[in-house]
Amino acid sequence: SYKKATLARRVARRVQVTRRPSLVAYADYLRDNPREARALFDDLMISVTAFFRDGGSFRVLAERAIGPIFDRLGAGDEVRAWVVGCATGEEAYSLAMLLLVEAERRGSSVPIQVFATDLDTRALAVAREGRYPRTSAAGLADAGLDRFFRVTGEHIVVAKEVRDLVLFAEHDVLKDPPFLRLDLVACRNLLIYLERDAQQQLTALFRYALKPGGFLFLGSAET
Repeated sequence: SYKKATLARRVARRVQVTRRPSLVAYADYLRDNPREARALFDDLMISVTAFFRDGGSFRVLAERAIGPIFDRLGAGDEVRAWVVGCATGEEAYSLAMLLLVEAERRGSSVPIQVFATDLDTRALAVAREGRYPRTSAAGLADAGLDRFFRVTGEHIVVAKEVRDLVLFAEHDVLKDPPFLRLDLVACRNLLIYLERDAQQQLTALFRYALKPGGFLFLGSAET
């Protein structure tokens, strides 16, 4: 279900890196070298993310979605969100921070659960640790969100109160059962890599997973 042009570009890059003379030669090399198969897989995952990536989008999310999610909570409800293709976790933690700030603003003790999934086990290992280069926190101080981190040398570590809200799991969104009864699904910069049939499959899946009136948060290129 990957777009063929994207797949071809990534394969062509590995052909160059491994200095194979042709696609056929690369196919033979790939078959005989498990480490190269892993390298190609890592290239295809494109695990690129950041805290509050595309800040304007997160501001709109906070204004138009986070508040209404809390407004409609009833007795015994919880806030449930799913970050699809979470990579190294920054986006999932960003969402957890927004939800935590809103709960604190309202004096609410409602349970919050953010499910964060990806195919890339290496990226998930980084996400679970919640430890990032200190430069990753640039700009968070201005928003007053630096309180959710502690600095250890050249790194920052996400605070336990935020990490406790996020459950990271290996998951194939095209094959594995979805999470259900969700208030919010964040699937940003994943659909752009998939063929049209897979895009339609996932949007139908997200509609099924969301509560009525739930929110779908997409990337700026996924119009």
